[in-house]
Amino acid sequence: MARPKSEDKKQALLEAATAAFAQSGIAASTSAIARSAGVAEGTLFRYFATKDDLLNELYLTIKADLVQTMIAGLNPNETRPKENTRNIWNSYIGWGVRNPME
Repeated sequence: MARPKSEDKKQALLEAATAAFAQSGIAASTSAIARSAGVAEGTLFRYFATKDDLLNELYLTIKADLVQTMIAGLNPNETRPKENTRNIWNSYIGWGVRNPME
C-alpha cells in the first residue's frame, strides 16, 4: 500500500522548483529539484507525473498567490476607481519585490 502524500514534501518540491527554474530556466533537471527538496527523484514523480505537470502546478500556485495579494489591495469601500487601481498596482509591485524568483 502506498504511503499518503505529504503536503510538506509537495511544498518543498515547489519551492525547490521555483529556485531551480529561476536559476536554470526550463532546463533545470528533476534530479536537481528533488535533491534540493531533500527527496529522491522518484518521490518527485509521485507528486507530479511529469516535469510539465510540476511546472504547471508551480505556475498556478504562484499566480494564485499573486491574485490573492492583488485582491487584498482592493478596498470595497473606496469610491474612487483611481485609488483602488493604485492600491492594486502597489500590491502587485510589492508582491514582485518580495518574490523576486517567482
